[in-house]
Amino acid sequence: ESPPLQTPNDGYRKLYIHKANSSTFNVSIAFKQLLQDQTQPSILPKNTPMETWKFTSDESAISRLSSLEIDGEVINGFSGKVNNYSVNLPTEKSAIPTVTAESDSDCTVEVIQATTLPGVASVLLLDEEDNQLGVYNVVFNPINDTTKFLNDKQIPIIAYEVSSEPQAENGVANLFDTSLSTKFATDERGGAVTLDFGETVELAEIKMAFTNGDTRQEFFTIEVSDNGYDWNMVMENGASDGTTKDYQSFTFEPVNARYARVRFYGNSKSAWVSVSEMCAFRK
Repeated sequence: ESPPLQTPNDGYRKLYIHKANSSTFNVSIAFKQLLQDQTQPSILPKNTPMETWKFTSDESAISRLSSLEIDGEVINGFSGKVNNYSVNLPTEKSAIPTVTAESDSDCTVEVIQATTLPGVASVLLLDEEDNQLGVYNVVFNPINDTTKFLNDKQIPIIAYEVSSEPQAENGVANLFDTSLSTKFATDERGGAVTLDFGETVELAEIKMAFTNGDTRQEFFTIEVSDNGYDWNMVMENGASDGTTKDYQSFTFEPVNARYARVRFYGNSKSAWVSVSEMCAFRK
């Protein structure tokens, strides 16, 4: 509860400090957001008494990074005024990226590399006495969990798009949650789900599970592309077998592609298609 005479701010986490039988005392507090599995930092900001705090609009007096790179490439959206970044990786088995950084400010730059995935790399800006002047964090997030893959030929999906989502509660994200109890539903004729593998792969199979797959057939086509603009048909008259709610396999001659697009054309009883899961495989 808020102390007497203080404006109520219920719902916030608070830190109260009470020192009995004392009129004056000093306390130092450092707040640090811990990302992923970060532990308490060994280097803390310099203790600065509140009465000496100074605020300045002089940009040159503020220590910032001038460059932040991942494996030699500038991180997407980098700005010296932005301290936290999130980077998606295909799976938890991906190589851990190396972070490098530079600063034009009068400080030392120390990089603490991530050691696990998911994980965090931190960049510290330190003065000559190793007092912390600033910190930047890069969070690495594996998009796919290979422990949930159906087999070792499954291809990680880096991103996906959908032409429409008629039912918000049955959105396209449900296709990739490894649960047969959720679904993506659409009545858009030719409505498309596009998969992006992040790089060119040898694609030979799409597996799908249909919510009502044991009572009706669902109709679709499968196209592939290497650039997202020029598409080639690999399955023109796709149809589920109408006998199971489990995964069904739809294979074609192996083809090199970065993207796969599945277009839906209703089912044997109505214009709707309900798909529980979708995943892609090498031969």
